[in-house]
Amino acid sequence: MSSLTGHLTCDDCNYSFEWMAMIPEYMLTRSYTVHILNKPIANIYGFNENEYRLCIYCPSCGKNLFFVYER
Repeated sequence: MSSLTGHLTCDDCNYSFEWMAMIPEYMLTRSYTVHILNKPIANIYGFNENEYRLCIYCPSCGKNLFFVYER
């Protein structure tokens, strides 16, 4: 399983935090990579060959933040 990581600042409260997102592996993969989830987890809700579209809740104020991660 691959992961994406980055840094984000909330638009409302200016809280700055690191995030991560997990890219699922195929079901038929014989072995899986184990990751320690020690940062807030972003959800991937869309992607194409150039970018991932993600959303995450701010750990400080709870606002739902939408952003794009370029590949």
